Amino acid sequence: MTSIVVRNLEEEVKLGLKERARRNGRSMEAEVRAILGAAVLRTENSPRSEEALASLGARMRARFAHIDTEELVFPRSTELASGVDFSEPESSL
Repeated sequence: MTSIVVRNLEEEVKLGLKERARRNGRSMEAEVRAILGAAVLRTENSPRSEEALASLGARMRARFAHIDTEELVFPRSTELASGVDFSEPESSL
């Protein structure tokens, strides 16, 4: 495994790491490893990444490829939406 040194870390960050490690029952070193690992994995496996979205789109296309979309016709409604009444209801007491 590789080691890294972080210089010029603010004291409040160090104290925050120490407290977070205590709450999680870990050493500060283990807490930093967990934080860095989670941050890197979240970035690489982010569902918002272009690659993940393209993969999702491909899976959806494959899943629904057998459906004839010509049959899926949804005519637009010609009715106007009714307004909403935000007035207070009358009390029946």
